[in-house]
Formats: sequence, C-alpha cells, structure tokens
Amino acid sequence: MTSTLNKLPELDKGHLIFGSIHLFAKDPLKFLNDYQYQYDGIYRVKSPKYLEQIVVVSKPDYVKHILQDNNKNYHKSYGYTIMKLLLGEGLLTSEGDFWRRQRRLAQPAFHRDRLAAFVKIMTDAGNTLLQKWDSLPNGTTVNVSTSMMQVTVDIVCKAMFSSDVEDAVAVVNKEFNVANEKLIKRITSPIKIPLSIPTPGNIREKQSYKAIRGVVEKI
Repeated sequence: MTSTLNKLPELDKGHLIFGSIHLFAKDPLKFLNDYQYQYDGIYRVKSPKYLEQIVVVSKPDYVKHILQDNNKNYHKSYGYTIMKLLLGEGLLTSEGDFWRRQRRLAQPAFHRDRLAAFVKIMTDAGNTLLQKWDSLPNGTTVNVSTSMMQVTVDIVCKAMFSSDVEDAVAVVNKEFNVANEKLIKRITSPIKIPLSIPTPGNIREKQSYKAIRGVVEKI
C-alpha cells in the first residue's frame, strides 16, 4: 500500500514539520478547489510528522471505488475519533461490524418509499426559505450559512422525528458553529489539549457539545 501511495503525485507546498495541513486549516474550500483539477482528482498532501499519509480524493470514480466498491479495504482516519466527542458512536464515526449492525437498524428509515415522502418536506422547507428571502428589502445581507443550517435542521427534525423544531433550530444555530470550529481545530492542531483540562476554550467546547446533545435527547 505504501509503495502505491508513493506513486501518487504529491502537493509540493507545505512546511517541513507541519506539512500542508496549515494551508487546509486556513481555507479548506480554497485548498480543495485549487488542486483537485491540477492533480486529476487524487494527490498526496505533505503530512505532518505526527500523522499518517494523507491522500485527497475528489474524482467520482475514485470516491465510488473507496466508499462503495472496496469499502472494507479502507478505515476511517483519526479525525473521526475526535468527531466522536460530539457525534458519539454513530453511523458517521463507527465502522466494521458495529457500523454494519447500526446500518441494518437504520435501513428502514432509508427505504426508497420513505425517502420519496421526504421530498415534500424538503421542497416546502426550501420554498419557505425562498419566500423569506423574497420578502427582504433589496440590498439586505443574508447569512447563507445560518439560513441553510435552519433549513437542514428543519428538514431533519420533521422528516425523522415529526417534531416542533423551533427551539432546536435556535440551539443548533447558536452552538453548531462553535462545536464545528472546535472540532476542526482539534483535528488540525499539532498540540491537542485534552478536553478534561478545564481551560476556557475546553469549557466552552464541552458546553457546546452538551447543548447539541440535549437537543437530540429532547427530540
């Protein structure tokens, strides 16, 4: 496997010790957009000395090969272990036999007939957002990230739980960005302060995780 990886083109930018990860942390979207076409959808990134080899894959055929055709040959990276701080042992973070048991339990929720029924919920949520935007005065600045988060939470709650989501949306909008930024920093930082140490940042991070879990448990 190592010899195969070494044959892939390597991004020629990066720090001797920290690799290219600081470039990704600075602007992830720009980092991925800048190089996916240059390297035909697959390339190695200069990895920090404390990480395993990192390969960026964006070409659909390659993604299908990894996620569908040969998924048993690939394991989730250490970043998913960190994500468990918020997400626990869910479908996104688990793998192997445990993941397969979870997937079978969740399978009825993803039956094509049920997914078809979700179309109206998704369409209604999208139309509601568009009507809200149309009613705004010309020149109004819109936080698209916040709006899309509201729509996403609305759809998920109504589709999966048939629940009133107004309180849930308020909490998630307030806490998700905090949790997301803390997780990304924890994944990309070469120095990781254990969450058990009560620094101001860790205290805020734990508060955010607790608030989001509370929404899920309430629903």
